Amino acid sequence: MKPNKPESIINSLTPDHIHYVGNRAWWRKLKIKTDNRYIEKYKNPDFKVKGQNKVIEIHGDYWHEGENTEALIQAYKEAGLECLVIWEHEIYDDLEGVLSKIAEFIEQEQWQMQLPI
Repeated sequence: MKPNKPESIINSLTPDHIHYVGNRAWWRKLKIKTDNRYIEKYKNPDFKVKGQNKVIEIHGDYWHEGENTEALIQAYKEAGLECLVIWEHEIYDDLEGVLSKIAEFIEQEQWQMQLPI
């Protein structure tokens, strides 16, 4: 699978140690809490930060509408991974803010980047 448009934007603007793995290359088994029970679900994040136990998920506004991102973040945490969720509209509305959020998440000063005109 190839990255969609929001994933492609993030992939092209982030450092090389943030790897796109949304091509189904890095599946993880998570226990996600829904209501008062847990369901086991295999999940493949969109990005993996090399050398860190961190993943980044890009959520499309249409496909992920109404999803509980806190439950997903908690499920990754219980699997030993920190997760940053970025919504599609954030990328289009405030790309610099998203890149700053990623830089803070990976604990790296913001890198030199060329934003599209």
